Amino acid sequence: MNIHLQYLCIVSVYSVVLFQTYRDFFTNIPHTNAVTLIASVICMAMIYVVKEYINNNPKIKPKLKMPVPIELIAVSINILMFKSNRTTSWV
Repeated sequence: MNIHLQYLCIVSVYSVVLFQTYRDFFTNIPHTNAVTLIASVICMAMIYVVKEYINNNPKIKPKLKMPVPIELIAVSINILMFKSNRTTSWV
């Protein structure tokens, strides 16, 4: 009985922490920079599409000498995009 009570307490603590994390995340979305949010969503979508439909495709995979390094490409594109934006203050 004691083990079940400990498990129940651990699960309830984790669920509260998870709820607070999601609550804080979604309440702070209006305070984020719109360009950064859009760039992040596009980057996540691009990584998902390449990983699922190009790197794991049995028709395309044999033709590739190595998997497409989409994470490196995404980081490089984001660095170039934000470096070229001269209106952003990094202070």
